[in-house]
Amino acid sequence: MRNKLSALLLGSLLPALCAAQDEPGAKPMAQRYSPPSRSFYCDLPVGWRAFEELDEAGPVVHLLGPEDRSAVLRAGMDIRWNEKGETGFEPYKKALEEMRRTGGPSSRGATAVRVMRISGVLARVFEVTETRRLPEDRWPSAPVELHRYIAVYPSGESYFTISLASTRESYLEYRDLFLDFLKNFKPMGAR
Repeated sequence: MRNKLSALLLGSLLPALCAAQDEPGAKPMAQRYSPPSRSFYCDLPVGWRAFEELDEAGPVVHLLGPEDRSAVLRAGMDIRWNEKGETGFEPYKKALEEMRRTGGPSSRGATAVRVMRISGVLARVFEVTETRRLPEDRWPSAPVELHRYIAVYPSGESYFTISLASTRESYLEYRDLFLDFLKNFKPMGAR
């Protein structure tokens, strides 16, 4: 009897909870997302869309943010699984050094690495800035300052690389979103 009462109560509350999200002024909720490879799951930020594709380095998941008001660069995240034993694999400490390399024609700079606990794992988080000509594929193009938040999430000797790219002009708008995303990122387990 008690289970039936609980089920009835839950059944009557569920439509009300769903309707509350549709009310004007209600804060939209993030959607749970897992790519076809099932390597992780996360909460997709509201207004963002995701897809997985295969490139020369293996599968990568792209999350695209809303259209940028300047139409120069749409903010986006890339999530890549780097598995030991795969072609082109580099240990995460070496990859971290390479990602933080500074100088060059793009005036690339990087912050110090900080350690952040994500889903019980100590990840390495840092920021990179550089200048590139955008759009790259056509003229006229203009130099644009870019900003990337990057997290390296080790899983044994393999690791995930999670990065968010935006313009330097708008990067502060995405800082909290990136940190919240990392807190909700969960690997499905090492392969």
